[in-house]
Amino acid sequence: MKPNAAIAGIMLPLTAVVVVGGWIMMRSVDTYFPPELVDDEVCARRTSPKEGAALDELEAGWYGDALRELGEMPLDASANEGRPVMRFTYLPSFFSPISVRLEEQVDGGAIMSAVRGVGFACRPGAADCRVVRRLSAEEWAEVARWRKDLKAMAPTDCVIGVDGTRWVHEEVEAGRYRLVHRWGPEDDAVFRAGVAMLGLTGWRMEPDRELRPTSIRDYIRRHRPEAAAGFNGPQAAAPATPLPARSPAAP
Repeated sequence: MKPNAAIAGIMLPLTAVVVVGGWIMMRSVDTYFPPELVDDEVCARRTSPKEGAALDELEAGWYGDALRELGEMPLDASANEGRPVMRFTYLPSFFSPISVRLEEQVDGGAIMSAVRGVGFACRPGAADCRVVRRLSAEEWAEVARWRKDLKAMAPTDCVIGVDGTRWVHEEVEAGRYRLVHRWGPEDDAVFRAGVAMLGLTGWRMEPDRELRPTSIRDYIRRHRPEAAAGFNGPQAAAPATPLPARSPAAP
């Protein structure tokens, strides 16, 4: 085989992998999150991200792929006919993702639907991989209390570690979308809201240590003061992003 032919035989498959990989990433970004929320410079120290950005492209692709795996549709302006929808996506370090969605009903009550990926106390075809039920009036009132605190949180605190869970909260109401996400949150509104939504499922979470705030943040504060500056990322709650209506086609 001639050298040029050999090189072409190697480069063509590599090019195909790059193209397909890029297409998958962009499909995740475009399908699941408003494009104005995505910017690779969200947490850069020397550049200015675009206003309203909350996710980098890697995070948007990662979160979108997890939601796709769980069979969750994107939240858009037409979701639930404008009534409030809240979705919490729990991405543990070593286990399958979980999604919990709350949807307000016409009568003022709410329906909770949750799904967990195979491998997190869930086996293929098992009935307990998904749960749907109506919340009690007391449960829905409690949601209103922690929801207010969650609304006050900044979209991100720009702290990223090599290990730990990702906690992703989305909310759509009257055509406006907002996202708040954290790496291994401490005992703050992001953490409390996530624990509350997981608690509504009735599932026994294993292992429970995954639900506790990470101690790595304390280590960062003590031993890496330059990284601790990340805790001083965007503090003010970002305004909700108006969403255009998407087509009803599945992602």
